[in-house]
Amino acid sequence: MRVLLVPNTAKPASVSAVRELVEWLQGSGFRPVLTLDDARETGMTSIGLPPAEIGVPVLTVALGGDGT
Repeated sequence: MRVLLVPNTAKPASVSAVRELVEWLQGSGFRPVLTLDDARETGMTSIGLPPAEIGVPVLTVALGGDGT
């Protein structure tokens, strides 16, 4: 099951959190993905996909936003 992660790459804590979340999701049988841009900015290019290939994830998780 695909999970889209949307980190605020301007916040170091968000980048750190997305790395931890990727490990947990993969260990739990999920397939975490990032957009290509976010994958490059977080150093996680192995899970980056072009937006057109992401499809409809079962869950989208935003990290490092303003809480809204």
